[in-house]
Amino acid sequence: MDRQEAERRLHAMAPEIASILGCELAERDDSHVVEMKSPEGFRLFFNAGWSGGYDKISVGSSWPLDEDRRQVTSSYDASIPRINVSVTRTPEAIAREVERRFLPEWRPLWTKAIARLESSRKHEGDTRLNAEMLAEIVGVDPNEVDKNGRFSLYRSSIFPESISEVKVSGDSVTLEIHCDVESARDILKALVKLSR
Repeated sequence: MDRQEAERRLHAMAPEIASILGCELAERDDSHVVEMKSPEGFRLFFNAGWSGGYDKISVGSSWPLDEDRRQVTSSYDASIPRINVSVTRTPEAIAREVERRFLPEWRPLWTKAIARLESSRKHEGDTRLNAEMLAEIVGVDPNEVDKNGRFSLYRSSIFPESISEVKVSGDSVTLEIHCDVESARDILKALVKLSR
């Protein structure tokens, strides 16, 4: 079977496969791939001839994306499973193979990836809120806080000559203070008093 015939068969079966899986077909400019969106939010990709010749349909998915359109995986070394199914099988048989061989392995990975994405979003939100709160204390405009939770005291109305920097990560803060010995002594004495 050649590529055109395999793709024609795949596209003809796609609506029925999607219906059986409870998915929606997604519109694509690329006629070589059929894309379906699942109720859980992940996408399934069906590609005739991805590997193993044009008599096979390759089925895979993709990781969720963060706000910068970067993929968020379930773990550092995770990979997306992939299965091949004969293009000559019925839509029902192809859907069963996806349900039996692909989805049980993929769904837990997707769930972990979504949990990591939500954790990352929470961390970024906490970082931003805490950085803006600290910036206000020292007279730095919140717009001067970068997306990584950093701001310079050089931008402060209180310390305009300082080249010191504040770095916030979630609820952790690093203060990088550049000063002379006398100022350092005063700062450290103040910290000692605070710790008592």
